[in-house]
Amino acid sequence: MKELIDRISHPKPWMIVLFCFVTIFALLAFPLQSMRTGAQTDKELSSQFQKGGKIDTGGSVDVISIDPSLVPTDLDHRGLSKTEMTPAAADQPLATPSLDVEPNGTSATASPIAVPARVRGNLFPNGDIDFYSFSATAGDRVYAAVMTSASAGSSTDSQLTLLNSDGTTVNEFDDDNGSFSSTSSSIAGAIIPSTGTYFLKVNDFTAGTSSERYYELYVKTQSAAPTPEVEGNDTPATANVLPASGHVSGARNPAAATEQDWYSMTLNAGDTVYLSMDLDPEDDLVVWNGRLGMALFGDAANQILVVDDAGAAEGANPLRPSEALFMTVKTAGTYYAFVDSATAATGGRRRRIT
Repeated sequence: MKELIDRISHPKPWMIVLFCFVTIFALLAFPLQSMRTGAQTDKELSSQFQKGGKIDTGGSVDVISIDPSLVPTDLDHRGLSKTEMTPAAADQPLATPSLDVEPNGTSATASPIAVPARVRGNLFPNGDIDFYSFSATAGDRVYAAVMTSASAGSSTDSQLTLLNSDGTTVNEFDDDNGSFSSTSSSIAGAIIPSTGTYFLKVNDFTAGTSSERYYELYVKTQSAAPTPEVEGNDTPATANVLPASGHVSGARNPAAATEQDWYSMTLNAGDTVYLSMDLDPEDDLVVWNGRLGMALFGDAANQILVVDDAGAAEGANPLRPSEALFMTVKTAGTYYAFVDSATAATGGRRRRIT
């Protein structure tokens, strides 16, 4: 990051993380698209985003690969579909978390998860709150997002809180930085102050009058430094190859709406990708309005998914904006993650891709 900032005079850096849940589930007999009746395919999800257009990026990008050996674990003993993806015993390295036995409505009764994790849960009945606990090391950055657009309940308006080891002190809170539903939640790049157990709290905005059935929570921690972008990556043809870590950083410069940063990756059919972008990796509360996207796909390989949080003030809860994007690909091939802005803004970013 320092080298990147030293060579760019004005823009704020960004950081992006991409989590790629590589679904080699032919062996596991559990493709991500078939997790539950009603699960959305990438074709259905693509209709929720504008197609075409460009994306501006600024900052640093963190991209992390999640272990492909993920199998479902039933987390809800009330008969609701609450599922966590954890690795098959024979497939390495993710530790299997304990089952989420309700109630898990306090930090004391939190459901333990082993990160990286993908959890399917329900906020039901109205007013339900879910807590999850995980282990983290001092200096780790936490990337987490709630996808609520599949909710058949009365709400898609989630809130997500990262709590420190005491279970009460707020490390970071987000209301409306998510995607698929503009009122879902995303946290990107929150820093862990000391090694220990931390908590994620998921609740509905209305705090008692609405339900969310279901939501999905994606969680990843990142300890290694991001790989700085190599400039000249302004088109798919000149894209940087995504490093194995899935963790990259960069800055948007110059301040032109056409300036973009592109990263290429090779995916298998059925892979699910989670992109998370931190738009204030320096933690100085100087922010900008970044956009995040996935490309190029479709029959003509010319389709683009773009997310740009629609909330006013771009991250006022607190002033720590982020973007999150989820996509399951139908066919194997080369795909691209990119960052830009809808306006002539400069800024930094960190991005993670999983």
